[in-house]
Amino acid sequence: MIPHMSSRMHKAVLVLAFSSWLIAIVQFIVETLRSHQTSPYLAIQFVIALWGLVGCIAWVRSWLRWRLVLAGATGCYLLIFLFKYFLGRVSGFLEIMPFYEAIWWPIYSTWGLVVHFLASGEVGAGLALLFREWLMPVLQSIVLAALVWSLTAGSRGDAPQAARA
Repeated sequence: MIPHMSSRMHKAVLVLAFSSWLIAIVQFIVETLRSHQTSPYLAIQFVIALWGLVGCIAWVRSWLRWRLVLAGATGCYLLIFLFKYFLGRVSGFLEIMPFYEAIWWPIYSTWGLVVHFLASGEVGAGLALLFREWLMPVLQSIVLAALVWSLTAGSRGDAPQAARA
């Protein structure tokens, strides 16, 4: 259990982390089977999702250093996502608009694409895009914040009980 976190919140964060990693793995498998190929970005995301799932299992099993495993996977996911977001999406808009607009324009265009998919009856594609581009980064940010919050709320993390005294 995460110190200084209620049992209810502990379970909610665990379910959030586990379900988001599991959905990411399923989404990778479905997209790979549908297209018969994969991109290096998706392959890296798949490995990180497996890493995150192992972190959740370690959390449930109360293995030593589970927090480090889960925070590492979550942090890597977010760093790679932000790197791709800024390098792959924002940098192209920087040539034609100011920075603050270039940051928001990919969000607007993604929302337009989600609405297009949903309006044309491609609900699966719209929800997959929504999850991959918005929900997964938000969910992982919540998980990382909960892990960091538990460490800064007076606990010493995974230190043995004797060291805490």
